[in-house]
Amino acid sequence: MGKNKQSQTIIYVQLEYLDGPIFKDILPARKGEKGPFGGIKLITGVPVIDRDPEVARLEREIESLYSGCFSENSHEQPLYFDKGYASTIKGKLSDLVSELLSRLKAINDGSFVVVNRAEEDMKEF
Repeated sequence: MGKNKQSQTIIYVQLEYLDGPIFKDILPARKGEKGPFGGIKLITGVPVIDRDPEVARLEREIESLYSGCFSENSHEQPLYFDKGYASTIKGKLSDLVSELLSRLKAINDGSFVVVNRAEEDMKEF
């Protein structure tokens, strides 16, 4: 995570295979906690984002939909991106990303700025 000149955290919204659309740092989970990957947890470091259930729901939906475009060890490639399938879900994916961006705008307490890379990612399909 980076900061801008106003000391706001820069939140990147992008499409990533097997990761939610909000770029996160990987931190060790506190003792007794379990993150999504066992001993680590993924966070932005912005509490209003990390604790918001609507952001979490939208992240899961976007990640699941986008990751469905990929097949491992398929078409003679270690990771195959199915552009045909991607084009069929592009509208739904775009709607979900818009919902996420709207939610981030609604909960923004001034501690972060959002950089939308997802729209550029979707131009590929």
